[in-house]
Amino acid sequence: MRGLALEGGGAKGAYQAGAIKAFNKRGIKFDGVAGTSIGAINAAFYAAGTFELMYKLWLTSDSKKMFGYDSHALDQLKSGNITKDLLLKGLDSIIKLLKTVA
Repeated sequence: MRGLALEGGGAKGAYQAGAIKAFNKRGIKFDGVAGTSIGAINAAFYAAGTFELMYKLWLTSDSKKMFGYDSHALDQLKSGNITKDLLLKGLDSIIKLLKTVA
């Protein structure tokens, strides 16, 4: 049995997609996959067998499209000024994005 654990951390998701693509090219399969944060999103794509959609998401997205945040909002997040509205805006953008690649 072989498992894959994917950590969170925003841009690490793009790296994970590339690594999973390399595993797939070499015929390396995983019996189980789990993740945290962005790793959980990538794990869900992998578990559903929709790797190509995951890869397309990372090839066609930027932080504005992915999380719905402009540079001002990203600066707020970086400085620790996290509000409920800011988090809900990001969640809404992720849901919309996932619907566009499906």
